[in-house]
Amino acid sequence: MISQGWAGWGDKDTFLIALRSLRQDYYMVPHKLKTLFINGTNHGIGMLQADPSKPASYEPMFLHSNIIKWSIRGFLCEGCADQAIDPVAVSAFENPKSPIHAHLKEHRRIFSLKDMLAMNVDPEPSIWRSFEHVACRSYWQDERLCNRTREHMEQTFGFHFQKSWSPPIIGGGGEQICFRTM
Repeated sequence: MISQGWAGWGDKDTFLIALRSLRQDYYMVPHKLKTLFINGTNHGIGMLQADPSKPASYEPMFLHSNIIKWSIRGFLCEGCADQAIDPVAVSAFENPKSPIHAHLKEHRRIFSLKDMLAMNVDPEPSIWRSFEHVACRSYWQDERLCNRTREHMEQTFGFHFQKSWSPPIIGGGGEQICFRTM
């Protein structure tokens, strides 16, 4: 309603106008968000938002993946969707038109390490650790997906895994330990 269909207005703008209209107190983070780009491109992938409790300096607090959603299924799953039926559900690993397809196939970082270090943050290895947990050690585990995830982590970030994939033991055990070498 505010933008009359034009880009540029979102929740933050709507909330601000609503709070001002209602004469309610509000706080605005003094730092602009930082747009994150896919490594080596000008294709945006998300926004890094500052910690509002630290107004004196920009400290990243929240990664909003608003353009490409980060999910193990959406990134590396093979055969999870039929392209003829639902081309949107095909993973970036399978879809050569995906802006991150080459990064996944060639085991390259999605975010630019140089850009991340300039902002004093590097969330990508942690995101991949959570992907590995889901693919290898959760209720949704899948051997092929686990192996592909671990291969990407090893070749991209230098992770090493103590064991090969095996189904977890019901009721505990079966932990697959990974560590990162620098």
